[in-house]
Amino acid sequence: VLREWNDLVELRLATLRSADDAYFAKEMMTPTGPGTLADFLHIRVLDCWAHEQDVRRAVGRPGHLSGPAAEHTIDRLVRTIPIVVGKRAGTPEAGSVVIDITGGVPRHLVCEVQGGRAAIVAAPTTTPLSTITLDTEAFLLLAVGRRTADQVTVAVSGDDDLAGRVLANFNMMI
Repeated sequence: VLREWNDLVELRLATLRSADDAYFAKEMMTPTGPGTLADFLHIRVLDCWAHEQDVRRAVGRPGHLSGPAAEHTIDRLVRTIPIVVGKRAGTPEAGSVVIDITGGVPRHLVCEVQGGRAAIVAAPTTTPLSTITLDTEAFLLLAVGRRTADQVTVAVSGDDDLAGRVLANFNMMI
């Protein structure tokens, strides 16, 4: 399997490295709807890194929780936090939730509801209702639906009920 994988990686890298801008701009369907080949490949980076982490957990060889692929994946998953905090968890108007990711891909995220819509903001306008702190692996496990909040280490402060709703709805995979 590893030999086949390495052969395919070599072939694919040669194709991608020799491709021009038009190749990446080709219109196509992606798992998230209409887009370009570049959009599709961004999703594939997420898929490959998430599955690499699945394999690492299965064989007891943790690692590679930082670097470009990890950062790309975490940042793509972060894009759906407003849906989780606002729509799914029902954070009230003008309320905010802070999510602090520690370890491999540290991120300090503030998601606030204004005008009925949640968005990532630089700083909350009022005291956050809840703060959720978890490491990169726990974030990934929750975001891709591999575990539930009671199966990972998560620290919560503030409104426990709101944090519980956020964590219960954290699976962001399409």
